[in-house]
Amino acid sequence: MEQYTKNNAQNLLRAFLVFGELALLQIIFQSFAGLVMPDIPVEASQPHVFLLFTVMTLSWLSVSTLLGYYNQEALINSRYMLKTAFLSNLLNVAVLSVFVTRYEWFTFTVNIPLLYALPVLASTSLFRFAIIQAYRYRRVFFKDARVMIVGSGQPAVALHNFFENAKAAKVLHVLNGEIEDLDQKDVVEFARNKVPELKQLALDEQVSEIYCTLPLTARDVIEDMADFADNNYINFKIASDFNILNRSGMNVAFFDQTPIITLRNPPLASFFNRQVKRVFDLIVSGLFLLLVFPWLYIIIGILIKLDSPGPVFFIQTRAGKRNQMFKCFKFRTMGVPKTKGNGIDDYQQATKNDPRITKVGAFLRKTSLDELPQFLNVFLGDMSVIGPRPHPPKLDMEFNQVIRYYQYRYYIKPGISGWAQVNGYRGETDTSEKMEKRVEFDNWYIENWTPFLDFKILFMTVFNMVQGEENAY
Repeated sequence: MEQYTKNNAQNLLRAFLVFGELALLQIIFQSFAGLVMPDIPVEASQPHVFLLFTVMTLSWLSVSTLLGYYNQEALINSRYMLKTAFLSNLLNVAVLSVFVTRYEWFTFTVNIPLLYALPVLASTSLFRFAIIQAYRYRRVFFKDARVMIVGSGQPAVALHNFFENAKAAKVLHVLNGEIEDLDQKDVVEFARNKVPELKQLALDEQVSEIYCTLPLTARDVIEDMADFADNNYINFKIASDFNILNRSGMNVAFFDQTPIITLRNPPLASFFNRQVKRVFDLIVSGLFLLLVFPWLYIIIGILIKLDSPGPVFFIQTRAGKRNQMFKCFKFRTMGVPKTKGNGIDDYQQATKNDPRITKVGAFLRKTSLDELPQFLNVFLGDMSVIGPRPHPPKLDMEFNQVIRYYQYRYYIKPGISGWAQVNGYRGETDTSEKMEKRVEFDNWYIENWTPFLDFKILFMTVFNMVQGEENAY
């Protein structure tokens, strides 16, 4: 199996970016070394300097590749490019700090990493911006590059808009208005009669690529145009209307000669990405359980006991990854009912001014401190630090019937905090509209996960805990 091949121009652009940025790193590093280590004998520092540059180069390439620094989105999205450049640079600074402290080349201060980090961030960003702009406007340098779009419908319109917005080529959109109102059979016949005219137009306009959006039933027309393109050194591509499937994460791969369309291709389907996330979970939960939880448990436990009779922990069954049930830990925030309920059917959401919530419980809920015992669940592997919040089974059964893609949020482990929560969708879900928005944010997180996103949500969660949240009750 191999991934669907991108066009040669983008592959060439990626290679140029990689080698160009490595050259910039080398120049800046050599200047930096000469500036901060002028009095150190070359024979004493050279082996360490060579090792340092090698490690920094590998770390730059590894983090850049992991974060998608050279993928399609970064090639057209300036904000995404700057974000990944910043993170790659951050790791380089960390590696640099470790080396200069270890080998005591000079007195380490905060200013030293900045002498390296700021020029790298500025130069790589400007270099990438200049190259991307040249790529977008490459028709100026490559004899007015032209593409032909053959067909109508959503794929044709989307392609037309893409090329126009990117200013990457002049667009010839043919057959659009002529076949828009025809049924599929008539479209095929009309296109078949137009083939000689289309071929001549492609030659006259010297197009470099043909995008065919005709229905796949027009096989003879498509094969005829594809043969013509091969014989005239024109790239021929087929763009089918897969949007009827209404999926945003589609991916095309090949099994031998058979194209396979994957409707969803979430990042955490990758074994490597799952291990990265698990290491993050173990580090964060391990540090919290070792350094914070012991004394925090004593303080909060005493307050809970003084406030109302009952256990310190509230343990409830929740749905985890792939809907596997687990015992979820929380600090108890409500009084203990005099009579035990019947389990799942007895669940009732907390509401504003809920009389069941104790005074200490109200504070714990407002600051989200009641969720902290779930770091135990994270360490045990039932949950993740960041992910969709686990819902009670009764709530799942209720909304799974009315909200599309609701169950997909359990594709990954649930989290202590999530993308929906830091965007305001936490607390009571008393309407289906609120739950739909929460599910929308949860599923977006699954489709767009990166380590950076987890860090971002973690910091946003801490900030919200400090300032308090309106929907936390």
